[in-house]
Amino acid sequence: MFFPFGNLFAQEPESEYHHNFLIMGVPQHLFQNGIRIEFDRRLNNPQNWLIVAPTVYYRGQRGNWLIGNFNVHSMWGAGLEVFYRRFMKDRPEPGGFYLSGGTGYRFVNQEYRGDRWDIYTENGLTFYRYNNSSWHKQNHTFSLKGTAGYQFVTEQHLMLDVFIGYGLLLSRQDIPDNVEVLSHFDNDAFSFGYTGLLYEIGVRLGIGW
Repeated sequence: MFFPFGNLFAQEPESEYHHNFLIMGVPQHLFQNGIRIEFDRRLNNPQNWLIVAPTVYYRGQRGNWLIGNFNVHSMWGAGLEVFYRRFMKDRPEPGGFYLSGGTGYRFVNQEYRGDRWDIYTENGLTFYRYNNSSWHKQNHTFSLKGTAGYQFVTEQHLMLDVFIGYGLLLSRQDIPDNVEVLSHFDNDAFSFGYTGLLYEIGVRLGIGW
């Protein structure tokens, strides 16, 4: 008569899957003055994962640019990307080969100094005057990306992920109406206002439990 109560208080069997939640850092974004943390969550199908990836960008003063336009004196912004990932094999640990795809949005405000002409009209004539003051450019970028990679798992809950792939960036810039830019910028994949194909390669480092 006590058998049903024994089943009621029996401990549920432990899941065979481990590390169902990961927190991963993406160090290559530091080259663009960004900090990116990715949150990975295992879905109901153990091979499928959802990844939410926020990024913040900030630089308070002009410095040495490793990547980007040297005429930028300061910047700030943020972005968010969401990815779906599927591992090729069903394993207890989130390791092995995978395919991933996702989309996102990014906003970055940049302060430029010099490098422009002011346009003004006087007595019906249009004049161009070089002005060395500062001005701001706002970049709105939409992304669509696909990657393939391999994720390593250690016994100490540490993760190492390496990946390659391609992306498509669509950007729009807002600048003052009376500004004509002298130099050509945003013409490479490392610039925030870039539109075109992007080659993705990088690593992720983090922990899981």
